[in-house]
Amino acid sequence: MNRTTAKTIWKAVILILILMSVSLVMFQTIQISGSQSEHINDLSRGWYYIQEGEKTEITLPAEIKSTDKVILYHENAENYQKEFLMFKGAEYQPVIYAGDCEIYRYDDEGVKRNNTVLNNMICMVEIPEGITGLLEMHFSPDGEGSCRIPAITAGTWKAQIRALLARNIYSILMNGILLSMGILLLGLSLVMCVMKMDGKRLRYISGFLIVCSMWGLTDSPFIQFLFVYDEVIINANFYFFMLIVTPMMRYIRTIPEMQKYRTLSVFIYFAYFNIIMQSVLVYTEKFTFFELLPITHIFYVVGIITIIILLLKEKRKSQNRDLIVCLKAFAAEGITGAVTIILYAMEFPLYQNLFQIGILLFVLILLYNLAKELVQNMKYRTEADIYRRLSEEDKLTGLKNRRAFDLMLQNIEKNRNDYKEAVMIFSDLNGLKYVNDHFGHAQGDRQIIGAAECIRKAFGELGYCYRIGGDEFCVIITNAVEKDEYEARLCDEIHRYNNENKSVHELSVAYGVSSISREDGTLRTVAEWKNEADRKMYLNKQEGKAGRR
Repeated sequence: MNRTTAKTIWKAVILILILMSVSLVMFQTIQISGSQSEHINDLSRGWYYIQEGEKTEITLPAEIKSTDKVILYHENAENYQKEFLMFKGAEYQPVIYAGDCEIYRYDDEGVKRNNTVLNNMICMVEIPEGITGLLEMHFSPDGEGSCRIPAITAGTWKAQIRALLARNIYSILMNGILLSMGILLLGLSLVMCVMKMDGKRLRYISGFLIVCSMWGLTDSPFIQFLFVYDEVIINANFYFFMLIVTPMMRYIRTIPEMQKYRTLSVFIYFAYFNIIMQSVLVYTEKFTFFELLPITHIFYVVGIITIIILLLKEKRKSQNRDLIVCLKAFAAEGITGAVTIILYAMEFPLYQNLFQIGILLFVLILLYNLAKELVQNMKYRTEADIYRRLSEEDKLTGLKNRRAFDLMLQNIEKNRNDYKEAVMIFSDLNGLKYVNDHFGHAQGDRQIIGAAECIRKAFGELGYCYRIGGDEFCVIITNAVEKDEYEARLCDEIHRYNNENKSVHELSVAYGVSSISREDGTLRTVAEWKNEADRKMYLNKQEGKAGRR
């Protein structure tokens, strides 16, 4: 590992540590400020239930074995009037009574959810003012005859929301970072397109980040609670999850060695088919998204394993760096993804956090490789641009040379309708042979350089200046001005040059101006255009007017 690579890795590690530190600080700040500004009461104690005629006191959270409905009682309901109770446990269909008044009943009629989602759902209910008597909570045991009653808190709406945000701030912040990175990379990919660089891989990474972050945000208990577990948010969460695989597959297909495998295209098409199929089954009320979720899980596992196998197969044949990088990235994502699915199946509440870490590792590995490629491509493009400019530049005068002039004429010939106002100015030094014969070629070169300087100052801001021969120059102006202005500009510059540079022989230039458009509006061919400018220059040279006032 060279020093540059080591420094890059250290920078990435430091960046991750900074992000984690910021997350932790924000998390602790919100928790501290929430606990200081708004008091939340812990209702873990004071609960009891009646079993076989006996009163049994419990401290929450607790697990109660029962095949019948479990009813918990609390004798101090009036102490929490106008406060909000917050708890989980929607899978047990909770019903709450304050005195003789039913104040809450969980209703799952709209969206049928599985136990993992129900276990993470937030239930919140306000205890009305004027309530006296017992606070009752009714729970229906699961199929195993068990109720795992969660902890319960009481507090103001503001305090409860702040506490809920504190518990979910890491996930929200991580998804916000992923979404910001995705939008930034999408912008960079568009800039690369404008610069005529291949930004396809960057677009796929940005798409992956945006889809993953939106899946994470719509899966957040805090966000779902704010939207009252609306069906639109729940369904959007499933659609984002089903779309995650497509940018990954498309990224892999950009590697030349992987383009021959139709399996990748099949996986991409199946991903779209899976979305359509599940949509039809759900909206015809045959199944729910929760019931169909294992199909997507199996598809993802099979897809990632297939990609890794194909990458390993190609790696044995080729040592392409892209293959090695993708193997590392998908290995990291595959491991964290597999563990995430296992944790989800085990109803572990923080399964999403591990998946976010996997996404971050996956993207950082790919971005590191893309950054190296981008630097190399930029270096190549810069060098190529320098070589191109050098190949089209006259070394003596700094103007464009004959090669660049011919390329420009080819472009005009192909797109003449775009150059209807174009003007060509041919110019030629007067008396260069005399200067070379009597004062030497060095003085002749100074005359050529002086002429080039005058032409550049006169027409450089209007068009393109070329040295097309020993003492021959040409200017192509794409946006024409008044014809008399060309002569005035050139003569003024020559006059100024002769006053500022006392030479053994004054600089004098002959010129000829020709428009590509005839007086009747028709367009000349490039050959006719050149001949017209050359003819007028020859006439001007014969008259001997150039450079005189």
